[in-house]
This record gives sequence, structure tokens and C-alpha cells, in this order.
Amino acid sequence: MPAELFTPIYLNEDEIQNLSSILIDGYFDSITIKQISDNTVTGRYQHNNKSQCSNDYKNTKGDKDDNTAICNSCYNYGDICRYLEGRNFDRNDVTLKRVYASFSYYNNLRNKMNTLGIIKYINGSTPSINNIYPGDYVDLTGCLEVNTISNCIDSCILILNNYGTSNLDNLFDNKHIGPLTYTMICELLKTIQKELNKGATFDITINSLGVTCILPINSTYTSKHSYIYDDASCDCCILGKVSKVAYTPSESIGMLRKTGLDSYYTKLLNSFIPYFEFLNNNGFLIPGEFITSINGPALEIIPLSICI
Repeated sequence: MPAELFTPIYLNEDEIQNLSSILIDGYFDSITIKQISDNTVTGRYQHNNKSQCSNDYKNTKGDKDDNTAICNSCYNYGDICRYLEGRNFDRNDVTLKRVYASFSYYNNLRNKMNTLGIIKYINGSTPSINNIYPGDYVDLTGCLEVNTISNCIDSCILILNNYGTSNLDNLFDNKHIGPLTYTMICELLKTIQKELNKGATFDITINSLGVTCILPINSTYTSKHSYIYDDASCDCCILGKVSKVAYTPSESIGMLRKTGLDSYYTKLLNSFIPYFEFLNNNGFLIPGEFITSINGPALEIIPLSICI
């Protein structure tokens, strides 16, 4: 499928804007032209008609004569005024606007990165990550998978609450396993999950040609119309920046690294497993394994975009 037809389900707007300010202008110009035409004809017609009549009478008497004068006068006055005016003009209003829209210039940024040759592709022709290093920008296609550790902890908390931790504590005496109770375990799981959800971020995993990619996702930038795991098991196209590389199975990327105490929390989670095995053996089914690290070959990638 052409890249122009991909639908983004995640766009890291901050990273896109930062890169755009370096590689391209970081904005695009929008020109709006508004054409105004005015064709006006105005006219006026005025007809005035005025009539006036007057009568004058004058009598003069003297010693020898007697004079009388009578004067009658009438006149009519009329005028006609006609006025016609036509006006016609065209005007163009041009508005120049700079628009900062992440999705609109995302393709411009991607094309510029391709032109500069700074994107490395992981595909069928080059499936190896031996030439990939932290700081590289990579493009790959893979299957979106659910984060095992986070969802496992969520499920355990939900199932323990449904069983009722107090009820489980009363049913079973686990002193032969250790000092913990199921109420304590549930509260500790909530604490770990709170640490993993700090900053509104969470991990998703992508399987691409045998390489496991871990992507820290900020929920602020996910599509507002769906949940990202709605597209689980779907093939996605990812563009992002590599932050860590595990080249061989002897190297790994920790799924609890966000806590800052991944070794401690790994031991803590593993200490819960005997308690969960005891529940499973007694008919109370619950997930009994925590995957706390991903062995190589694996990549940790800060995603710029995830598209389907």
C-alpha cells in the first residue's frame, strides 16, 4: 500500500514539530483569495410643477382726477430632473496564513527525511538489525501485540478482586509458601501498575521479521476515536527513533525499566508466582507468569508515527 494511504493511529506531535523545525520550515503557508464583485446601478427621477396667481387693485384720487388700476397675473412653473449612475468594480482580498498542523506536514517531514537518507528500513531485504544503532531513525512494518507485563498485572488485579482477597486469605493458609497474603499481593500489584502508568505512557510491542520492538506510547497522541489495542494483531507501519538495541539473546530490554528499580520489581513479581500456582492448583485460575524483559534481537523505539 502507498505510504500516502496509511491511516495514523498515533502521531507524536512534539517530536514531529521538533524535527520539522530542523529539517523543514515547521509550518506550511495557506493562501486564501476572496473575490468581490460589485455591479450597481442607481437612478432618480424628479418632476416639479408649481402654479401661482395674484390680483392687485389700486385707486388713486386727486383734486382733478380719480385713477383706478387693477392687475391680475398668473404663471405656471414646471421642471423635470432625471439622474442615472452605474458603478462596477472587482476586488481581490488575499489572506496569507501560516498553519502549524502536525498531520498536514508529517508527510512533508517524512519525504524530507527520505530525501536526506536518514531513515533506515527494516524489511524483507534487510531483516537484520546489526547496522542499527541508538539514535537512528527506522521504518518498519510489524504486527501490533498487547504489552504482556502491563496487561498481565491488570488481569491479576481484576481477578483477585473478583475472587475477593479476604475470602482467599480465609480459605488458604499460605505460610508454607511465604509471609504474603493475597490482599498484600493485590495492593503490591496496584503499586507496580501505578509506577508503569506514570506520565500517561505505556509500552506496546511490535513483532517485525523476528525482531521484537518495544514502543513507549504517550496516550495524549493516540487516536481520540479508538483504543490503540483495538488494532492488536494488525500489521502496522512504524517510523521512529531507536533508543536502545539488544543485538543477541544474551541482551535484553526490561519491561519494568520505567520504575527505576526493575531488578527489585522483577524479584517481587516472581515472588508472587508460587501463590498464583497454589490458586491454579486449587481451581482458582489466574495468570501465573510475568514477562519482565524481552531478549534480543530487540529494539526500543520512540515512535513518531504508527499507521495502518
